[in-house]
Amino acid sequence: MTDPIGRHLDTLVITADAAGYRQLMAWASKHTPGPRRLWAIEGARSHGAGLSRALRAAEAVIVEVDRPTRRARRHGKSDWV
Repeated sequence: MTDPIGRHLDTLVITADAAGYRQLMAWASKHTPGPRRLWAIEGARSHGAGLSRALRAAEAVIVEVDRPTRRARRHGKSDWV
């Protein structure tokens, strides 16, 4: 979880099943009180589909996060040395 300017706030590890999704939603509610919450999910129609379905059932607002194309990822890492 990050704050509005991208600072790390907390981390949670869950199972990819209904119980894990409920745990995630409860955790997010605890950390982000109020009615406005946006879920940004990479792969919402593939590996994130189960979570996306659970969030939609809970009437959550979801956006799909674009991932880099394979061509863009093939250039390897570019860490500063």
